[in-house]
Amino acid sequence: VTGRSQRRVTFECDKINAMTIDDRGQIYLSTYSRGLCIYNQQTGELRNFRSADRDSLRGHICNDWVMEMMPDREGRVWIATSDGISCYDPHQDSFTSQGWLQMLTGVKCNSLCATSRGEILIGTDLGLYAYSSGSEPQAVAEMADKVVGYIVEAANGDIWCSTPMGLWQYDVRKKVWFSHVSGNGLVSREYISCVGLHTEDDRICFATNDGLTFFYPKD
Repeated sequence: VTGRSQRRVTFECDKINAMTIDDRGQIYLSTYSRGLCIYNQQTGELRNFRSADRDSLRGHICNDWVMEMMPDREGRVWIATSDGISCYDPHQDSFTSQGWLQMLTGVKCNSLCATSRGEILIGTDLGLYAYSSGSEPQAVAEMADKVVGYIVEAANGDIWCSTPMGLWQYDVRKKVWFSHVSGNGLVSREYISCVGLHTEDDRICFATNDGLTFFYPKD
C-alpha cells in the first residue's frame, strides 16, 4: 500500500468487528454492544443506531451486538445480531420497510448470504435458515443441529457453510448436503464464526484457529 492515510471520522468504541458499504457509498460499522454506525462519506455525518431508540417511523435495530452486515440486490442492509435479524433500508431510512422489525428473535445469528436465487441465508447457533420475501425464515433440516459460522454461494450455485464440525456443501444439482471434515488438504475441522471470503475468481476462504483454508469449489 502506498500513499498517505487520512483520518475521516473518530468515535468512541472498544473495537470495530464488522463493516460493509451500501449502494450509496455509506459505510456501516458495527461495534460490540454499541449498535450500528453509518458514516456518510459525502457529508461526513456519523449516525448511531441503538436498540433503545424508539422512533415510531424508522423503527430500531433489534440488538446492539452486531455480528455481520450484508447489502442485498435491492440496496437494503441485513444485520445479523446476537438476538435475531434486522433489515435497514437506507432509501427509506427505515428498519421496518419489509413489514417487520425483527426475525429469529432469541437466536444468535452469525452470518448472512444473498443467493442468486433471491434467498437470504442466515447462519445461526441453531442451524441454517432460508428467507424469501413475504414469508418466515425456514430452517434447513439437514443443518438443524449445527452452529453455522459463515456462508458462501459458489459460482455454480452450491452453498458452502463453515461450522465447528467441518465444512458443509449443498449440491444444488443433486439437492444433497455433503460434509467435509478431513482429507483433501483440510488441516482443521473447527472454523471460526463470522469470518470468511469469496473472491472474484471463485476461491473460497474460511478461517480456523490455526490459519486460513483456501480452495476452489470446482476442484
